[in-house]
Amino acid sequence: MLGGIAGVAWLDHSRSSRRYLARLHRATIETLLNVLHAGDPFSARHSRRVAALAGELARAHRLPPEALSEIRLAALLHDMGKLEEHLLPIVLSPDRLSGNEREKIEEHPREGAHILAPLEEIHPGLIGIVSSHHEAWNGGGYPRGLSGEEIPLGARIISMADVFDAVTQPRVYRDADCIEDGIRLIRSGRGSRFDPDLLDTLDQPAVTARWIEIAEAGRREESALQNVAEEALV
Repeated sequence: MLGGIAGVAWLDHSRSSRRYLARLHRATIETLLNVLHAGDPFSARHSRRVAALAGELARAHRLPPEALSEIRLAALLHDMGKLEEHLLPIVLSPDRLSGNEREKIEEHPREGAHILAPLEEIHPGLIGIVSSHHEAWNGGGYPRGLSGEEIPLGARIISMADVFDAVTQPRVYRDADCIEDGIRLIRSGRGSRFDPDLLDTLDQPAVTARWIEIAEAGRREESALQNVAEEALV
């Protein structure tokens, strides 16, 4: 009898501990996102949209739930490296990047991997995805010039979502591209910048439609924030 009671108590304690650790983990990720938002609000909103886009693509590509969760997490945190002290002023500048500034910004995948290194123990592969999200299928990306399947699948997915959101959302130094043009731009990177198999998945009508919906929602959010900012200046 006592053994049974002790066993039940141990199970209750174990479940309680797991719930606590899950809450602690979520709080840690939200804290990191709050830090990103404090330093660069646009990048924080961009990262949430990239996570939504990457999640849709990964799900349609029939990845298992564990891989889907890791890709979403990496997408949420992929731009943390832009918070590095020497990069943040460039990121926040309203002007187009100079050649020298662009070279510096290309350091952000490695910087992000450095910032997130403590999470690698509980999220194996996270650092590889974050550090590789600007690599290209043909080897022409950065920072290491990886190509093809040398690039982690999660990074290949995030790369497509990252570029799509970047071109379809307005910035202070340029207008946004038409959303349909953004889709065409991604398709034009087949076999050069992007994984052809992932392009096949994106071409599924339901996936394309969801990407367009996410982009449209992002535009509404960015427009509303811009209106608030302009009203504050009146």
